[in-house]
Amino acid sequence: MLTVVVPCFNEETRIEISQFRQLLSLVPEVRLLFVNDGSTDRTLQVLKGFAATEPDRVSVLSLPANAGKGEAIRRGILAAISESPSWMAYLDADLATPPGEVQRLWSVCQEGSSLEIVFGSRVHLCGSGIDRSMGRHITGRVFAFFAAQTLGTHVYDTQAGAKFLRNTPALGQALATPFCDRWSFDVELLGRLGRLGAFPERAVEVPIRNWRDVPGSKVSLRQGVTSMFSLWRVRRKLRAFRV
Repeated sequence: MLTVVVPCFNEETRIEISQFRQLLSLVPEVRLLFVNDGSTDRTLQVLKGFAATEPDRVSVLSLPANAGKGEAIRRGILAAISESPSWMAYLDADLATPPGEVQRLWSVCQEGSSLEIVFGSRVHLCGSGIDRSMGRHITGRVFAFFAAQTLGTHVYDTQAGAKFLRNTPALGQALATPFCDRWSFDVELLGRLGRLGAFPERAVEVPIRNWRDVPGSKVSLRQGVTSMFSLWRVRRKLRAFRV
């Protein structure tokens, strides 16, 4: 079984329920756990309405106040662990990584018995459909350079928002404490799993064929730049992380 955690903060006008229905159709073994991160619009009502139509496959965890994307994902995965899925994943609420690509990444998880981490990367190859603004692309490449330095290994894209994690004791240990930053938590999570022996030894980065930069993203260019400077805190936290 696969449980997909989807953090949501004020996504009433952006979330496309039809896309998530398509994902349920493409991947019969998937369950969706939406984490309402203290939204102040009608996001919670939209999510509850969807869950009511798919009670066996869709559920909602609502946080009382906005905790940030990383914390919403952390709490969502910890809640999902109790149901013992074989794998967990997290995706952005706008499904920038479309259902077909999620299905393809899931197939990689199933084919690799030794894998514990599978994540997509936005590599703009010939024939791919990566729809991303030039500003975000440049900022992303600079961030990726510093992220790789922080992790001490080559990685092309830590921020694509499509990550699959095998349900292991190491994953629970890696998520036991909150992350130090709202936006660079992906790097800290991979670093923690690295300290536990899962990254990069049992990880694979898969180029995404289709990805779209959906208007209205909560991550601005300014926040992207700020996250680069937060990486020094991530590096310090990783040095202190106890295995």
